[in-house]
Amino acid sequence: MADDSGSIVMGSIWMVVLSILLFWLPVFGPLLAGFVGGKSAGGIGGGIMAVFLPAIVMVLLAVFLVPLIPVASIPVIGALLATIF
Repeated sequence: MADDSGSIVMGSIWMVVLSILLFWLPVFGPLLAGFVGGKSAGGIGGGIMAVFLPAIVMVLLAVFLVPLIPVASIPVIGALLATIF
């Protein structure tokens, strides 16, 4: 019998990293990232939780940190991000 214990956090990290690295593969990049992250998370249930963990973290960061940004600095932040991306 296989050991299905895994780490949801490591599954999330694998999914995020592989999604970033394989963005240029339209279908197979996210498919591979989900497969590897789900295996690392320990199965279907852990994989599903690992998918939503980064999204929940980003939403919480946005909700709590965006109000702290002064309105006058938003164009500066946009210009910096435009030069990076």
